[in-house]
Amino acid sequence: MRYWWIAIGLIAMAAIIAAAWFSPARQHKGRPARSDGTVSRISLPQDAYIWQRSWTPEVLTAVHAQHSQFRRLVVLAAEISMKDSSVVTVKPDWGQIAQAVDEIGLAIRVGALPAAQAATAFNDDSPQIQMICQAGLSAITKAHAAGLKIVELQIDFDCAESKLEGYQKWVRALKIAVMPVPVVITVLPSWLRHHEFIVLAHETDGFILQVHSLHRPTSPNDPMQLCDADESRRAVIDALASGVKFRLALPTYSYLAGFSSSGTFLGLAGEGVHPSWPDDAIVKTMRSDPSVIAGLVSELSQNHPDLLTGIIWYRLPVAGDKLNWQMATLQAVMAGRTPHPKLETLVVRAASGATDIYLANSGDADASAQCAVIAEWGNANLVAADGINGFDHLDSVANRVTFSSAASEQWIVPGDRLQIGWLRLSVDTEVKTHVQSSR
Repeated sequence: MRYWWIAIGLIAMAAIIAAAWFSPARQHKGRPARSDGTVSRISLPQDAYIWQRSWTPEVLTAVHAQHSQFRRLVVLAAEISMKDSSVVTVKPDWGQIAQAVDEIGLAIRVGALPAAQAATAFNDDSPQIQMICQAGLSAITKAHAAGLKIVELQIDFDCAESKLEGYQKWVRALKIAVMPVPVVITVLPSWLRHHEFIVLAHETDGFILQVHSLHRPTSPNDPMQLCDADESRRAVIDALASGVKFRLALPTYSYLAGFSSSGTFLGLAGEGVHPSWPDDAIVKTMRSDPSVIAGLVSELSQNHPDLLTGIIWYRLPVAGDKLNWQMATLQAVMAGRTPHPKLETLVVRAASGATDIYLANSGDADASAQCAVIAEWGNANLVAADGINGFDHLDSVANRVTFSSAASEQWIVPGDRLQIGWLRLSVDTEVKTHVQSSR
């Protein structure tokens, strides 16, 4: 209770900052925003997480090719399971990272705390504290040995709201153990309403506000998105009450949501996860909507509270990562610009003599393959045709074939193409194609 006066004062300060942030002057085009020391028009620095556990050649390529797009990369270095008291050490290629950048941030993921450990886990010198401190020191030592400067150590722990006061002890102990490396924590919007959070925030060297939270869908027909712009704005305002500097974590990834044939929610699956859902399961993609997030980034980049010091993206685009944006999409959103798909058709003559039909995406956002493609020609008869990769061969008429797909969950990423069918004609002649409709 002794911290209530701190909370009340900081909440009042947050209200003043919020008023400045949403002031008419800020929203009136062409007029300068109020300048009272609480609102900034300086562009927000942008960072990115590397959260892969396996450092494949594709990950290394992405680090070398894309690091210059960000102020800083933050690398997952270890995962701690409180359930079985184990530490899984991720093995980043520190040497390759050092060839690309001079400094990085490190992140440690801490799993949920079992109820049986809750009574003692936050005691001084508890095994849990020791595991976290040792994992942090080990990661810092290895990165330092490669010549890297460590600018922060992040702890990603979904602490129960009732244990925020205990979490303070973990942060305090970790700061002493890894000094002088700054310690930063990730924060859920639901924590912000607790006065214990304000005290916790002041134990840190800053925090990451994660607004890529899920509202569990109840049916396959529910709207599904990973980031709600209005909820994110409210969370930023609520975070100001802490009086501590923070960054905003925004999502680039997607989840697969599984439902039974009757519509019962089965669970979520991310990249690399192979769920044991039944064959007749309904699978929907919970996507990060680039247009929604681009609008939020544009707004914050033009004018934001001083306590908001940057954006960090989860996660760095890597080739082959099917549930993540491509770099072209992220670049557009980072600039506050809404990316757009652009479907085009390609006709390729195969060595067999058949004519292959492709859909290609020359835009900078994922394109839905839910469309129909018309192929037309003259002075030849159709010998055979078929659709592939989810496309059906429909209504063949004289000199025309339609390929159509109703698969709403099939996407073509920027720069990629998908063969949708083929046809064979009685004589060699030009085939013209076009997209009839797209959603």
